[in-house]
Amino acid sequence: MSDSNLQELDAASNEASADFSKPWQFSDVVLVVGGETFHVHRSMLAMWSPVFSSMFTAQFKEQKADKIPLPGKKAAEFKEMLQVIYPIFDKEVHTTNCFFLLELAKEYMMTKLTNKCERFLLAELEDLKFDCLSLLSAAEAYGMKELEKACIEQAKLMSFDQLKRNALYKKIKHSNFQTIVEAQMTKMESDILDKDFKIQALKNNVEFLKDCGAEALDELERLTDATLIDLGNTDRVNARMDSKLRWLNRNRGSLFVPFNRLHEKLKEISDYDNV
Repeated sequence: MSDSNLQELDAASNEASADFSKPWQFSDVVLVVGGETFHVHRSMLAMWSPVFSSMFTAQFKEQKADKIPLPGKKAAEFKEMLQVIYPIFDKEVHTTNCFFLLELAKEYMMTKLTNKCERFLLAELEDLKFDCLSLLSAAEAYGMKELEKACIEQAKLMSFDQLKRNALYKKIKHSNFQTIVEAQMTKMESDILDKDFKIQALKNNVEFLKDCGAEALDELERLTDATLIDLGNTDRVNARMDSKLRWLNRNRGSLFVPFNRLHEKLKEISDYDNV
């Protein structure tokens, strides 16, 4: 067979495989979904699903059937599922197909497909593209434990008001709701303890400020007394002024210690603006 003939066969096979409407690459069973036929491979479906694996064993009539009907499903969704599980299509899970793929995965016990959907939703949750409570509901329904845990962690950060306003608030599984509420209560207790600590610190600082203020006033009086002069005697004024200026120069560091302490404490108190 020439290369051109081989290429034509490959093209025809690829065209047929795209929608599973015709036999391709040794397909050995036909599924009928929503009035459409899908030419698929028993081995591929059996690897993904124990339901299909059982269906193709001798104890089921489908084992040798040429066509197997699968009622109650949409052809477009079933084809999407096939394109995801067949490696040659490299079809990804996305927002549009994720939830009906989960439903099909649940029906056919396709754990690997559920895992693919869960990885996608975890990434979406991390990017905040989905509400954590809506994904928590899906995680509970389809047994996605890792996603369930991640959603609970995000829900713990919500306020009670945010939780109650959410339409899915009353549909959260009891055990998960209890975990979220307990985390909220623990956070509230921690916040109350932190507030109490800050309030006590403020009380202590107020007492310290009283002491600093009194000390600063005493030092101010000393400074005032040190600069008082006798206005009735010019010679004495000059002598006392010279003496006091020398004294001030020697003691200028210690004179302003109370004022500096007062300033530092006021600055420290200003940091408690969240109390």
